[in-house]
Amino acid sequence: MTLEGLSTFIRGLPQELMREATPDIAAAVHEALNVTIRAHQSPYGVPWAPRKRGTRPVLNNAADAVTHTSSGNRIYITVRGINARHHKGAVRGSVQRPIIMYKKHGAKAITPRIALAIQEAVTKRFHESIAKAKAA
Repeated sequence: MTLEGLSTFIRGLPQELMREATPDIAAAVHEALNVTIRAHQSPYGVPWAPRKRGTRPVLNNAADAVTHTSSGNRIYITVRGINARHHKGAVRGSVQRPIIMYKKHGAKAITPRIALAIQEAVTKRFHESIAKAKAA
């Protein structure tokens, strides 16, 4: 690779890297959320309140209701079905809401676990981009 080609590659790297890494980031954030959901905790590590009746854990299948997609440089994490209604507090009775996803958007929603997942996804994609550039 020539110096001119390397310079062009480096200038275009941030935009290209993020565009290519967005699906990986979405999957990493989804997996990090699944870890807390399976532990019956909010993304912030706060345990969900126990059931009022019975001893079974709350929202056993919540991880199955969470999906992720990406478009451009945005990621979307969604909760479907009754789990979404519980998350919003739209169920019958005075049910304490288990927080499945973040209540805030943008940088305020990034917890240390999510930050680490994003960093690992971007770093992996960065190393792949550098290896591809070396081969060219």
